[in-house]
Amino acid sequence: MERAAPTGFDESFVGWGLEDQEFAYRLAGHGARWAYSRAASGAHLHHDRTMTAERSPAGRPTSAAS
Repeated sequence: MERAAPTGFDESFVGWGLEDQEFAYRLAGHGARWAYSRAASGAHLHHDRTMTAERSPAGRPTSAAS
């Protein structure tokens, strides 16, 4: 039985972090190939890293490294 191709981030992650690496891992498992480009760029937007019970999808606080 074939597994379905990944369609996006795993929404069961609680808090923030590593969901992009996990998504890339699943894509690679389905044969995705990666290429380096000097023309590519990226930016990290500042965000509040405080996770409270009210902001957590699971309804509980999570710890986050600063």
